Amino acid sequence: MSAGPVYGYNPFTGNLDQRTNNTGPNAPYPGGVTAWQFVIGTTQFMTINRGYIINNPALCTLYLPVNCGYGSYFRVVGHGIGGWLIQCNAGQSIHYGVKDSTVGGSLSSTAQYDSIEILCTGDNLDFTIIAGPQGNLITA
Repeated sequence: MSAGPVYGYNPFTGNLDQRTNNTGPNAPYPGGVTAWQFVIGTTQFMTINRGYIINNPALCTLYLPVNCGYGSYFRVVGHGIGGWLIQCNAGQSIHYGVKDSTVGGSLSSTAQYDSIEILCTGDNLDFTIIAGPQGNLITA
């Protein structure tokens, strides 16, 4: 697992900037603004209420957390040419419009800049795409 810097919205300057004074390693920024993390490796364990910018020439696999409460969200933005794949754990599935991943399946990008926002709609098990699907995503 490779972790890059965490970025967030600076309310004092109105800019997206690198933050080093987060209140905890997994805490979102005040006001519901997402903490963003560059991912430069090929695997990443996801943390609730965090955004990931995937920047790798190879496929990056992101793993949903086993414990995830209703209303938790994740954002993924492709930047590297390798794309991304969000892997479910046993019993979990992702709902994308009329498509559903298999239980324990996955959702993946097909192009470099594909992006997605996912909401946990059932404690630990059900995840629904709620905003910004960019690209032709694939459920498996």
